[in-house]
Amino acid sequence: SAKDIAENVLIQYARSGESFFDIDILERHRDTVGCPPYHRGDIRYEWRRTPDGTGDAVNYQEWEEFGGRERWSLWFEPGVRGMPEWDRNYAIGADVSHGSGNSNSILSVWCVDTREKVAEFADARTPPEELARIAAAAVQWFGGHIGQAYLAWEANGPGSIFGREVIRLGVWNFYRYRDELSESQTEGNRPGWWSTSQTKELMFGWYRGELAKGTLSNRSEPALQEAMDYVRAPGGRLVPSEVADADSGAQASHGDRVVADVLGLRGCEYQARADAQPKMPVTSYAQRRKEYLEQARSDAHAWAD
Repeated sequence: SAKDIAENVLIQYARSGESFFDIDILERHRDTVGCPPYHRGDIRYEWRRTPDGTGDAVNYQEWEEFGGRERWSLWFEPGVRGMPEWDRNYAIGADVSHGSGNSNSILSVWCVDTREKVAEFADARTPPEELARIAAAAVQWFGGHIGQAYLAWEANGPGSIFGREVIRLGVWNFYRYRDELSESQTEGNRPGWWSTSQTKELMFGWYRGELAKGTLSNRSEPALQEAMDYVRAPGGRLVPSEVADADSGAQASHGDRVVADVLGLRGCEYQARADAQPKMPVTSYAQRRKEYLEQARSDAHAWAD
């Protein structure tokens, strides 16, 4: 049978019947929209003390094509300012690793207005503190219509270090604990998304449904491949097939693109579309703040040039 060949000949455990995601849907999605990134490089940023000397601040500078370790992949063309377009909003999902080389730290950036994945950061040697600085720069670079992208991260393990640091660096537009199992999904005060067997099942199931309905566009071929590799380990846990036989600690701490994709797309549910933003009176605080942020971004870009 096809299942027997997949399991014993091709050694494709995901095709042997234990895959969580529908392989046919993922392959069709990959064949339809999957493609290499349009650009690879790094987002340059400045990390410095605040003027009052009480803390640290991160300010993005510019996109550097083929720069750094080429940890960023882009599936869009930067606008005239060398930045993502400002007339839309963005959400970023983060899966944080320890940065020891065993698994990737991932940032997955989604356009809220089009539900397209537009960028991805991936690196196995980036510790949580550095990833927090990169994320703080990214939420500004992808600030869009409101000035900051919405950031959602898995708070378990090294995610707690990451979360504390991004908040300290001034990120204010982020996911707070919601009881995803309740109907009201009331927002709490605890930063980040906490993964349990129940919440992971629920969030992955929601992502699987969105893929089946065709309501999203994920061009990242590595991300789609990792989704194909997700299986149920003994005990029912959802893990990548390469760690299905590992101990529970390895399963719990494995970082990959799928969690970041799920959180980034989920963030699109909580970040308003740019065209849904109410028109602001010209004298209102919100309009003045929007103008201030646009001017600050223009000044930062001119300074970088």
